[in-house]
Amino acid sequence: MRGCQRYKKSRRLSIAAACVLLVALLFACSPQMLPVPSESELVNPTTVTVPSATDPLLPNDSFHMRGLPGDRNDRLMVGVNAPDRLNLNPFASGTRLFPVDPSGFYQPVYQTLFVFEPTQFVYRPVLAESFELSDQSLKITLCEDVLWHDGYSLMAQDVIFTMDAHRKFNTDKGKVFSRYVIDVRAEDDYTLDISLQGNEKNAGWHILDTLSHMLIAARHIWEDAVSNASDVDSLLDRLTRVVGTGPWKFYQEDASSISFIRHSVEDDSKPLYLTILKYAQTAFAFYAIENSEIDLLIAENDPGEGKASEEYRVPEERLNPDLHTIYSGQVLGGLAINYGSREELGRRPFRHLLVAIADPEKTGALWSGYPIDIARRDALSIPSVMERLDKNALESVFGEVSDQVFDTLIEEAGMTRQSGDMIYLDGVPMKPLTLIYPECSGRIGSACFQYAKMAEEQGLAINVQPLDPDEWRDALTSGDYELAYMESSVNETFVETIGRIAAIPSKQGGGLVTGKEFDVIRARDVLESFPAGHSRSYIVARYQALAEWLLREWLFIPLGAGYKEVALESRVVHTDAPLDTLFAYPILTRERPQSK
Repeated sequence: MRGCQRYKKSRRLSIAAACVLLVALLFACSPQMLPVPSESELVNPTTVTVPSATDPLLPNDSFHMRGLPGDRNDRLMVGVNAPDRLNLNPFASGTRLFPVDPSGFYQPVYQTLFVFEPTQFVYRPVLAESFELSDQSLKITLCEDVLWHDGYSLMAQDVIFTMDAHRKFNTDKGKVFSRYVIDVRAEDDYTLDISLQGNEKNAGWHILDTLSHMLIAARHIWEDAVSNASDVDSLLDRLTRVVGTGPWKFYQEDASSISFIRHSVEDDSKPLYLTILKYAQTAFAFYAIENSEIDLLIAENDPGEGKASEEYRVPEERLNPDLHTIYSGQVLGGLAINYGSREELGRRPFRHLLVAIADPEKTGALWSGYPIDIARRDALSIPSVMERLDKNALESVFGEVSDQVFDTLIEEAGMTRQSGDMIYLDGVPMKPLTLIYPECSGRIGSACFQYAKMAEEQGLAINVQPLDPDEWRDALTSGDYELAYMESSVNETFVETIGRIAAIPSKQGGGLVTGKEFDVIRARDVLESFPAGHSRSYIVARYQALAEWLLREWLFIPLGAGYKEVALESRVVHTDAPLDTLFAYPILTRERPQSK
């Protein structure tokens, strides 16, 4: 009898143990929802967990948890279709990496000191409260109420540390600092003084512009990692906690996703979490956005064009009516004329002819889903800049375009043309020009071929040649081209405009090539002289002078302009997604055209 009782007792213990084990297995295998932390947990430095070298995948969290935080309504779901674009390193090289973009295009986690506002001609403060620019120094005052995600205050030493790190790693930003900066010192915790090289022209402008693109990193977080690395490639950024100042704070990561939580949860804003899904295949990413499995798709190429869209096409009957295209910032695109590449291109009337042939109303219509109307005179910068200049003065430089003007320019260039025939040089048809463009974009290719068609109607042959993007960039840098597609950066700054235009004239032996009709002395004066101050009136006056000079020299052919297409958005789950927390520039949305 006692043996039977011992057997029943043993059997009950075995069943209980099995139940405990089963429950444990269920909890281990099912996705877990993490608790919403309180405000004190978000900002209290004592709750920070130091990363373990044995757990390189999750250096930012004290526990490893599978699954996604919260429910679907709590999460803003973002898909990235190119794993190489996912980046957590503020010192990385590249542009438009997500969510940590070293160029400052995205700023949900780390932020810059300023952002250039082209519509206002000013550098808008972000982490900085104000700045003073002179020939000798750039003084910056930081906002005193900015906290890092772990609760420590942002201070001047963080800015100095970030600048020193870029110099150590010899990044593009570091090269600017090494060239133009003598010394950087903190006058107090929230004020720093940058001493400028007196023998370098426009040093303050270059520093100001570089700081508008440089993400500020926390010294107390990155100091050890930076000191132990010889270059950016050896920087163990995956072992360093992601602690920024932006609206989103690191929360958790696994092999397929990374999640952030709002830096402040006091206002009960929704959604609470930002989750980024890593897609290895573009087809899956586009399928997810079409079916509202994600709220936003940040594609490697502009959505709807190029190689990305060719991999996945959605049947017309399955197009999601709630799918919108996201645009951010303006760009100008056109053709650079290398006046030193051929004897004919050294003739100013012939360059004028090339510019007059273009019709932005035709090529601009091919530009993007959100084009901006421009005219032939709008050759210098993005539309928000050009529309604030004296258009009458620019039109007087350009003049009217007609068949009689074409014939006059051909004659002034020392060429001939019979009605309907090709343009002749020294009695023989002129050798065709070559136009190069990056093959990654169908939009750009269409605009270039349209221009070649218009040139053919005027008797001028142009061979359009697509190049690998890297080959195209190398050709632009080396000047190894005749006509080349060139595009402004998004919301291009005054310093970037100068740099882009200055890259057009060919250089030989360290100096500008002397074209038959190109004023080298005037070119140096215009391109190397910046505004005497950084106020709006100074900048506008300099833009005006540069635009009039560019039209007189005829070095750039505007083809079109528009807002940069950056993402696709589904509004099924979140009708008012907080997209302004991701981008540095204002967001514009449009319904996705049915043709896409």
